[in-house]
Amino acid sequence: MDDCIVTVLMLIDDLLQILSYSDDAQCQMSDAEVLTTAEVAVLFFNGKIESSRWFLREQECMLRMLSKSRLNWCLHRAKHLSRELLTVQEFQI
Repeated sequence: MDDCIVTVLMLIDDLLQILSYSDDAQCQMSDAEVLTTAEVAVLFFNGKIESSRWFLREQECMLRMLSKSRLNWCLHRAKHLSRELLTVQEFQI
């Protein structure tokens, strides 16, 4: 499971670099980490973001885990990134 989480994080981070995307300088958690938290929720916790957030924080996979409300806000802000990542993935297949 840990290897899968690291792979997902690295893949998302690489795709964001391909898109020349940069995070806000004030953010506590990168958008790659936010999207990885959502992806881990889908892969392992039936889409339950709170379970994913709790797991990643307890396992120390992400040391700067945001609160539930802040993570939710960041996920809504990063919605357009997930669409762009899907577009990039379609062209690479």
